[in-house]
Amino acid sequence: MFFRYTYIFTLFLTTLLHVTTASTTTDNIRIEPSTSRFIDQYGRERIFHGINAVYKRAPYLPVAPADWVINQKVLTKFKSLGINVLRLGLMYVGAMPRKGWLNSTYFDSVETLVKLCQDNGIYTLLDAHQDLFSERFGGDGFPSWSLIQGNAKSFPYPYNETNLSWELYYMTEIVNSGFGYFYNNTDNLQYYYTQFWSESAKRFAKYSHMLGYELMNEPWPGDVFQDILIALPYKAYKQNLQPLYDTLSKEIWIQDPDHLVFFETITWDLECSGIEHVPGYAVNANKTVLSYHYYVPPQFFLNDTIFHKFRVRDKFSCGSMLTEFEAWNGETDDFKEVLKTADEWKESWIGWLSNPLALFSNSASFLSTFAHPYPQIVAGRISVMNFEPESNIFTLSYITNTKITSNETVIFVNKEMHYPNDFSINSTPTVGITIKRNDDNYHIIVYHNNNISNNGITVKITISPKTELNNL
Repeated sequence: MFFRYTYIFTLFLTTLLHVTTASTTTDNIRIEPSTSRFIDQYGRERIFHGINAVYKRAPYLPVAPADWVINQKVLTKFKSLGINVLRLGLMYVGAMPRKGWLNSTYFDSVETLVKLCQDNGIYTLLDAHQDLFSERFGGDGFPSWSLIQGNAKSFPYPYNETNLSWELYYMTEIVNSGFGYFYNNTDNLQYYYTQFWSESAKRFAKYSHMLGYELMNEPWPGDVFQDILIALPYKAYKQNLQPLYDTLSKEIWIQDPDHLVFFETITWDLECSGIEHVPGYAVNANKTVLSYHYYVPPQFFLNDTIFHKFRVRDKFSCGSMLTEFEAWNGETDDFKEVLKTADEWKESWIGWLSNPLALFSNSASFLSTFAHPYPQIVAGRISVMNFEPESNIFTLSYITNTKITSNETVIFVNKEMHYPNDFSINSTPTVGITIKRNDDNYHIIVYHNNNISNNGITVKITISPKTELNNL
């Protein structure tokens, strides 16, 4: 979740390893280096819309006895909203509650949930979530045994109160001390974090709908009380995050060489200035994704935010994804503008809610905005994807090519929300295109013939409310 870091500060390895523990899947998602977009095993572009599912307290997973759970009923509702990915909290404190001891019961529960998502056609992004380092400070993520206080004064110093806005406690000595000792690998702290990720990759390598592993949520730069300059994004990334990410990605790919690694910069690093190479270096660019968040502040305009992230991803030929933004302000123009802007950039996104089940209690207007039509699978390179909520007209244009070995495109449409009186579909060209409605009532399937693929033709699909003058 978002921290107003900028505001707070104003207030005060190489090569790809070929290993024996390879994934058994062949349909994993990867990055196309020439476009930096997600593609599947057929070369088709993939777009993801999703929601975060991070349970920050015991049992550290949205399963019983948690006060909200992800089950079959919930996933069915998620699919009706066009959700095809969950950013699922994989909590370090749950996985290794005691030093060096991997909790197999916790991993079993995570695996059960990942499989349930896969059975429902929903991808999972496993997120090592943290806020404020530890539950001791009202945060989450790292187990208590991994906190080294050193000479830092006890919480909440330099504050006198414990009921302030929680993000302010990032400027306490002990929280900074925890991060500082972790980045310095004091008492082999990074060794245990690497063990946690190695076991995770070993467990989940076999799942085709495992999208990837996010190494750390919203990393803090280090101990700013010991070195105030570590707050500079360039220095923090180069000194602390880059070597950590290289180590973690190497160990992950030993166990699972096929799935993606997601990585974040410091949250106020608007231009990602510290990145000199992607985790695992350029040879692994097609398996790395720059994960970023959008909150106001420290960001102010999503268009500028995406521009800078895309400049970085294109430079390194890696992928990108907007993995957090306010999904609880659905009635505001800002929320609508975020989704529209992401579509204009053909960017995948995952919204943030502390409890994702709150989606279902929102207004019809919110749900209509959240669950707007979009292409989930495209047998070509997307040039236009646009939904106009005023007219309920959806447009998709894509350019075919012979490198893509499947001619099937899949478009999500919630007919009840956007086309209660049915809809019509028009295509250009009109010859060589076959369109059908999927039996689940939420997807349109578009096929183009090989002649269209061989000639690199632009295909345009338009979905509009049905009138007496148009028919499917």
